[in-house]
Amino acid sequence: MKIFTWAGAHFFVSERLKNALVTRVSEKDEVEFFPINVHSNEYGDRTYYLIHFKKKHNVINPEISKTSPGDSTITVLGLDKKKVEGLNLFNSDTSVHCLCINESLVKELKALGLTSGMGFSPRGVK
Repeated sequence: MKIFTWAGAHFFVSERLKNALVTRVSEKDEVEFFPINVHSNEYGDRTYYLIHFKKKHNVINPEISKTSPGDSTITVLGLDKKKVEGLNLFNSDTSVHCLCINESLVKELKALGLTSGMGFSPRGVK
């Protein structure tokens, strides 16, 4: 099982990406999308969507997470395999603000051509 963090996502997505995610996330992910209207004279008006997690998932594996020297702030997120099972798009209860996304969803989004400009970093899962 591979899980990635979705670097630079900033929790805003296009309508096309939102539509793809809506059909691929489960109730267990506890995700919703709020519309944000953007007005631009240069590019025209558009609607983007804020990804809102209704729940912070307790998925951290402290054995493989890395912390800052001298305190317990997590700097490298390690995930618990049993806790991430069945999750597609989720966050974690940590100071590392990121979107977590499973490998199969990354592959589907790439196949749809929806990952241009996105970075996905693998996370340790144990």
